[in-house]
Amino acid sequence: MIAQVVPNGRFTHENIRRLLSEFEQYEKRTPVRAVKIEGEFSCDTVHGHRTSGTGYLAIDSEGFPYPIDKVVFNATYVKVEEKDDGS
Repeated sequence: MIAQVVPNGRFTHENIRRLLSEFEQYEKRTPVRAVKIEGEFSCDTVHGHRTSGTGYLAIDSEGFPYPIDKVVFNATYVKVEEKDDGS
């Protein structure tokens, strides 16, 4: 089990890099609704209150808002073009 080789079961940026070969690759299946927001904003997420600089406000699959840094958003998400039926 991977958590057993990490000190105190605490994952950090440094020890994750050494363990990348243990990780499998996944893709998100659920489209995400998001809106770009210029300037600082905050929201109450499922994990508590979060504040963000310019970025995106997204809605998770359960309807909770969460902020996404613009650099992370642009590297992770691509816009889904709407179909002719408006969906």
